[in-house]
Amino acid sequence: MSTEQQELPTFAPDSKEEIQKPSVKPSISKDSIWVRATCLLLLCCQNCIAILAIKYNSRLSSDDGLKSLSTIVIALVECIKVVVCLLYLLVVNRGFGGLFSELKAEIVDKPLETAKLLVPSLLYVVQNNLLFVAVSNLDPGAYQVTSQLKTLVTALFAILILGKKITFLEWVSLFLLVIGCSVVQFDAAGSRSGFEEENQMLGFISTVLASVLSGFCGIYIELLLKSSTPNLAVRNIQLGAPGFVLALLVAYMQDQNKIFENGAFQGFTWMTWTVVCLHALGGFLVAAVMLYADNISKCFAMALSLIVSSLASVPLFDSRLSIAFACGSTTVVAATMMYSKLPLPSPAAVFSWCSAAFAGRRSDPSAGDYQLVALEPTDQQTLQIPPQSSSSSEPFRSSHEQV
Repeated sequence: MSTEQQELPTFAPDSKEEIQKPSVKPSISKDSIWVRATCLLLLCCQNCIAILAIKYNSRLSSDDGLKSLSTIVIALVECIKVVVCLLYLLVVNRGFGGLFSELKAEIVDKPLETAKLLVPSLLYVVQNNLLFVAVSNLDPGAYQVTSQLKTLVTALFAILILGKKITFLEWVSLFLLVIGCSVVQFDAAGSRSGFEEENQMLGFISTVLASVLSGFCGIYIELLLKSSTPNLAVRNIQLGAPGFVLALLVAYMQDQNKIFENGAFQGFTWMTWTVVCLHALGGFLVAAVMLYADNISKCFAMALSLIVSSLASVPLFDSRLSIAFACGSTTVVAATMMYSKLPLPSPAAVFSWCSAAFAGRRSDPSAGDYQLVALEPTDQQTLQIPPQSSSSSEPFRSSHEQV
């Protein structure tokens, strides 16, 4: 070993790189697996809690009887992200001097990179406003069904922009994901009645446009994050600062009369502020997922959180789920495991889980419709998934590694 180390300086540069490479790569790969898995898990939990918080907030009314302005909510989310990132950089740089130096070096002295982020900043503001328009004009179930288009759109942009290679099995899992989520949310939409039918086309078009913008912006920012050195805090400031200004501009143009009459924070409750904070946290988690994993993994985490939030709404909001929910959620879980190349559970385990988790009773024997009922904790069983082997790092590899 010592002889090889002494002869090392006489080797050609190519040979030296071959000797150094294997000693560094395994440790980095092992650390990134845990980081990627943690980011995806946190994103799934955050999105699940955010969905439940939004649903609960919609049932609350403020003391003045007014509704909060969505444009102000969007602006506050961007503002919080910028403030948190500035505080983080202030602590890391141990003072305002270091903070200003880093901002100057990464933002002011690199105008081209900063200008590249103005496009997604504008598109994200447009996307967020489109989502509020869609939710206000569509049944929540119909909105969730249509919004699953972003998964396929994200995969398409990953191929066109990042050069990501998607296998046939992954394409099948993507389509199964959309089908499963559609079944779950279509069943939820069918259980509601009395929803306003007007402006359905406006809501549908808004959702489709928002899905396209979400897919493009996510892949575009993923490309920037993986091709440059600045940390997430700097990138969030570069995205959030112009986004905050643009959101204020949209708020003034769209709701200036309401703001002048009742103030910008009209209709705000403690739950509204909770929703704002959750969405700000989601922005950080999405950025982390785009850096350490990829956007398609982000879409699967969002889809899984959709299923979890639907299950949680049974005890929290007294919701009732039919047998279609069992089929749709099982399809989503199978699609996720197929895309991640995890070992599928045995048929006996699936049957045992479905029998326990989806045991229901016939609400109308003549109609043949089953209504699921909430189970006692002692009756619930969990789906046992075999532990991952050392080769399970493949599901969490970044798309940058596949280019």
